Amino acid sequence: MIKVIKAERAAEILKEHGYKDANAEKIKMGLVQGVFPFGQAIHMSKSTVYDIYENLLFKWIAERDSDV
Repeated sequence: MIKVIKAERAAEILKEHGYKDANAEKIKMGLVQGVFPFGQAIHMSKSTVYDIYENLLFKWIAERDSDV
């Protein structure tokens, strides 16, 4: 199953793994700029939708954290 989470939840997960500066706005901007590979920012007519894939987030964390 594909699990999509909100930026706020992604920030919580990152903080749990030691990324103390994580916050929802930073994650959203990172998705817009293509910095974070664990999701995407989709520009709609009046807003931007952020899809963050939980499995890709954990994979990204695992690549950087030997404790995962």
